[in-house]
Amino acid sequence: MQLREIHIDGFGIFSNKRITGLTPGINIIYGKNEFGKTTLLEFIRRILFGFPTKKEKTNLYTPVSGGSLGGSLKVVLQNSEDLIISRSPGAHGGNVRVSTPSEVLQGQTVLNHLLGSASKDIYRNIYAFTIDELHDFNTLNSEEVKSRIYGAGLGLGNISLKDIEKEIESYCTQIFRPRGSSQMGALMEKIKVAELDILQIQKNLTLFDELQEKHNRMLKEKVKVQNSLEDLESGKRTLETQVRLYEDTIQYLEAQNKLETLEDISQFPENGLKTFESMKTEKKNLFLRIEEEESALQTIKDNREALTVNHELLKHEEIVNRLQQSIQSVLSVSQDLDRVRFEREDLDMQIAEEIKSIDRNWNEESVMTFDLTEAEKGQIDEFYDSFESLRKEKDLYQDRLESHRRTKAEKMSEGWNIPEWLKLFYYGFTATGLLGVILGGYFMNIPLLIVAMVLIAGGIFLFKKTLKSKNDFSKEDLAEKN
Repeated sequence: MQLREIHIDGFGIFSNKRITGLTPGINIIYGKNEFGKTTLLEFIRRILFGFPTKKEKTNLYTPVSGGSLGGSLKVVLQNSEDLIISRSPGAHGGNVRVSTPSEVLQGQTVLNHLLGSASKDIYRNIYAFTIDELHDFNTLNSEEVKSRIYGAGLGLGNISLKDIEKEIESYCTQIFRPRGSSQMGALMEKIKVAELDILQIQKNLTLFDELQEKHNRMLKEKVKVQNSLEDLESGKRTLETQVRLYEDTIQYLEAQNKLETLEDISQFPENGLKTFESMKTEKKNLFLRIEEEESALQTIKDNREALTVNHELLKHEEIVNRLQQSIQSVLSVSQDLDRVRFEREDLDMQIAEEIKSIDRNWNEESVMTFDLTEAEKGQIDEFYDSFESLRKEKDLYQDRLESHRRTKAEKMSEGWNIPEWLKLFYYGFTATGLLGVILGGYFMNIPLLIVAMVLIAGGIFLFKKTLKSKNDFSKEDLAEKN
């Protein structure tokens, strides 16, 4: 048996590792310390002879990089037949499978037959041993190595021939003592009993051979039954999968039939579904907005119906409009209150200075305490009343004037402010073209007709262009400007 390939699912530092290219003869695998050379050797041993248990207190080489413990070896027999030996964790050293081109065999017995009944100790001592195990030989002299190799060849495990020789010499010394009693009689009796047992065993050799042959046949039948069972299990799993997929398959076939009946949508836009979804979202948002607007409209209608019209107030609409127009003035005055206060203080100072200019001993209080006659007081009150009346009339006429100016400015701002020269252009083109058409038709002058048509088309084009850009010629809002 020759090794060709090594595949490690998980073992120590190795995970999903494959080694190929092994050829007959010497194959050298080299590497630094802790590179994994001893791990690789131990992997080959355990694939061939089984995984140890935890009770054996040895390194189990649990995968540290993932993967399941185990792997396979590809070997070639002497008859050039290719085999794959694989092992996975399980009882009694793990589950071992031997795959041939025609069948799959299971069990350590089958593998031991292929190994020529070589034991684990023979393999360890003769075919695969490490440097540490060489150190266990005590010395590296040839006699010690030979003794170990001979011991392994005889199936003695780690026991050497020297140890056996020493043990035999010890027994001989005990049996053949130079002085004292001899144990030969007792030993002869034991030999006779052993010979009788051997004769009895020899009588049963034929039965043993028959039983052994029957056992081998039963093992082969067991392997065939196990293989058949695996095939049946595989078929069962296939059927179970088919049962689980039955409903999905029916739905798939129905969907496929429906798909065949649908129209061809090869012209459907590339991003049609996204566009459709966005349009649906936009439609939903529009509906929500419409509902909000309808709700707001209903609220406005309710507020409008709840309003009470004051017809008396409508009779004074003009006054109300003037008051609205005067609001800005009132606001402006309220903003200028501080300025007016400062101006008043300045006026008070000026009045005080004027009073001082009349008489230095006078002040505002002395002036206010002048004793006026009733006639003088009446004239002052009449003058004050007439002044207030004139001021009010002035404010009223100013408000009316402002309203009139605003109305006039709004009327003047209506329409468009198209320049007269532009009007003359398209009116002149159109009129000249019509005149040219009349003259060309009368004199049957084709060039004149063409020129006239061009002028009419130019006038119409200029007119349409002016209408299209009429907003550019809109009049200035004089009311807003004022």
